[in-house]
Amino acid sequence: MPEYTSLPLVESLLHSNLGYIFIFDSNGRLLRWNKNLAMLLEEAAAMGFKECATVTSVLSLDSGRDLPTEVFSKGSILIERPWPGYMQGDVHDRIVAWLLHHILGTELYIGFGFEEPRRHRVETELARRLKYQNLVSNLSARFVNFTPHDVDLEIKKGLEQVGTFFELERCTFAEVHRGGNTYKTLHCWVKSGLFTPLSQDTHQFMPMLMERIRGGEPYCFSSLEEIPGNWIHEKRFAQAEGIKAGLMVPLKVGGSFLGAFLIDFFTKEYDWPDEMVEELRFVGVIFANAIARRRADEELAGSEKRLRMITNALPLLIAYVGGDCRYRFNNKAYEQWYGIPTEQVYGKTMREVLGEEVYTRCKPYVDEVLSGVPVNYSLEMKLRQDKEQRFVEASYLPHLSPGGQVLGFYSLVQDVTDRKRDEMELQRQRDELAHVTRVATLGEMSASMVHELNQPLAAILNNAQAAEIFLERDPPDLKEVREALKDIVSDDLRAGEVIRRLRAYVVKGDVKSEPIRVNKLVNDVLSLVRNDASLHKLKITTKLASKLPEAHGDPVQLQQVLINLVLNGGQAMSAMPSSGQLVISTSLMDKDTIKISVSDGGPGIDGELAERIFDAFFTTKREGMGMGLSICRSIVNAHGGRIWMEPRAEGGSTFSFSLPIKERGANAR
Repeated sequence: MPEYTSLPLVESLLHSNLGYIFIFDSNGRLLRWNKNLAMLLEEAAAMGFKECATVTSVLSLDSGRDLPTEVFSKGSILIERPWPGYMQGDVHDRIVAWLLHHILGTELYIGFGFEEPRRHRVETELARRLKYQNLVSNLSARFVNFTPHDVDLEIKKGLEQVGTFFELERCTFAEVHRGGNTYKTLHCWVKSGLFTPLSQDTHQFMPMLMERIRGGEPYCFSSLEEIPGNWIHEKRFAQAEGIKAGLMVPLKVGGSFLGAFLIDFFTKEYDWPDEMVEELRFVGVIFANAIARRRADEELAGSEKRLRMITNALPLLIAYVGGDCRYRFNNKAYEQWYGIPTEQVYGKTMREVLGEEVYTRCKPYVDEVLSGVPVNYSLEMKLRQDKEQRFVEASYLPHLSPGGQVLGFYSLVQDVTDRKRDEMELQRQRDELAHVTRVATLGEMSASMVHELNQPLAAILNNAQAAEIFLERDPPDLKEVREALKDIVSDDLRAGEVIRRLRAYVVKGDVKSEPIRVNKLVNDVLSLVRNDASLHKLKITTKLASKLPEAHGDPVQLQQVLINLVLNGGQAMSAMPSSGQLVISTSLMDKDTIKISVSDGGPGIDGELAERIFDAFFTTKREGMGMGLSICRSIVNAHGGRIWMEPRAEGGSTFSFSLPIKERGANAR
């Protein structure tokens, strides 16, 4: 048998109950037929006919007629033939209409045969099915475009359509309360001319039935006798309402039980055809989907309302911006910041809302987030209705599709002007305190500073006096005078360098951020403390790593940190009976960090005190203020590093601080 005789369409037709159906080939030989035709052929054989094997024999036509060729040339033909039947011993004719049709793309032909009465029934059934399909299409179309407020009205109209089409007497739509087991009757349609009471709490009167349909299967009864005996409440309810037959269809979507679709007859008992139950069940699915969508829309609207209430209460700019850089959501803060009503921001571009100047400065960050990278940045800007500059911090988070495509981004912008001003004021006070500390530190080194200045000044005086003597000679010794003047200039430069270093150390100025060669920083500090160390018989050695990369920061502040650590180390070692060495070392801590350490040979610091050594106003010195190391920590932290203390195994302590290596070609944000 050719393979294409098992095509799905052919199979579905052969297993249908639509009259007599058979398949034949180009030779007119029958290949397959349905049960109806098989029964008809058996009936014919019982009356003396032989088993039919060709299409001409089935149709009682001349065997010489070439039906396949005739059908192929016309596509299809209709033949009406009498079919012999047997009733009460008399032969009579039944008219059977045969439609023969060529199956395109094949060498097969299909035949349909209908007795006139059967054809009428089939046509009637097909017409009803068409009307049912129209009903389903109409009901589905009702719930395509609607607001949550329209659903109840559309369900009411839909119930009337369903009741009229199926010739029902009452249709009731009951919805289960969210999160509970109670039901509320939303709508009820009753056939014209009938008056039936309407119960608002179906679950109260039919608890067993309502619990049963939660499983998802419809339940029907054709008469009151079919209601189970232990369903006492259900039977009483049906009797009180005057119900003689009923059907209950569960409304479920995605495993959620939403309610029930109840159908009742009051004037007659009714046998529920399986096909009708399935059709009503499908109608129930349409209603259930509408309810589920209404609930989802209500929950979404409620969620959006709560979200808007929360975002409007926050003193932040919160928005969602689409991939076209247009606002799709924004909170009320936009009205306060830009003077644009909240609802008018929606749909506008960022350029329109922010203004050309601010948008131009933000655009690089917008481009970055639209490439799929989260962005955080700070910006100083001027609002449209505000003349003063404002400091803001912004965060952009990309919104990605499941496939990784950037659909837009979430924007969070915070006005940090007050905080920034507080930080600037705090930094000013810290700088002031650091300056006072530097001056105080210089006071501690005053004796050595005087000694360092006295040396070049005394040399200048001596050379000046010598020059006078050389000039009084006869003749004047100009060569010696020139040498004396050269020494005077050299000593003056030396004294000037001492004063320059002292002035640079104590002068009050703005904090700088510049490249720093760490080893040079150490040598500059040594030039400031060398004389003080000599007066106190303190020996300082260095272990400086070669080829260190540059750090980044304020050289004066970092000098202050290192001088403080050197002086503290020297004071710690002054209490020791034997002299030792104070070691200043530099090293590469890791690829991103430089470490500077000062190691002393003092008595060391107890573990309990070590935890508090960097706290403000804590000191181990009898006359100390406890601010030196606290200021050092603030300075180092401000440079992005950290400071710490470690005990030495051979005695004493090592104070170290780290500095980040200067960034190369990166934009610090």
